[in-house]
Amino acid sequence: MEAVYIQALEDRNDVPILEDAGQLGFPPPPPPVAVDVAESNENTQGNNLYKLLLTWQRATKTHKETIYITLKTHKKTIHKKLILKKTLSTNRQQQQQQQQTAANKLLQQKMKRNNNKAALHLLRRQQQQQQQQQQQQKKLQQKQQKKQLPRHQRICRFLPPLPLKE
Repeated sequence: MEAVYIQALEDRNDVPILEDAGQLGFPPPPPPVAVDVAESNENTQGNNLYKLLLTWQRATKTHKETIYITLKTHKKTIHKKLILKKTLSTNRQQQQQQQQTAANKLLQQKMKRNNNKAALHLLRRQQQQQQQQQQQQKKLQQKQQKKQLPRHQRICRFLPPLPLKE
């Protein structure tokens, strides 16, 4: 299990420092990247840290599934477990979809020239399958977003509204 600790300091001009990882057997970290902690909520902090970790990964050429980080602000300490492979896989999916759409456009142009009905039928079928896959992905993303809501919001959705006091 690799752990990367990033300390974000109170002062905006201070730069978060990746602690010396040489003792733990990690390759040396890249030059530190600024993460703007002030006036940002946990979510944006997570995104900034995620970018920072990706730069760390590229510089050190390590590709681990999960990296555990601790963000220390002047208010509180946030522990995050970032799973890096998921976004990489979504990027791959997007690239594959773009390649497929480009190939489909070329096929369409050829079919229009040839007026080949069977090939057009196949092409329509492929497009329908793509649309179904995209819809399934959207549904999955919506489910994941619902799961990411804070616990009290998830519970409150299923509770009936409270009666108004007169």
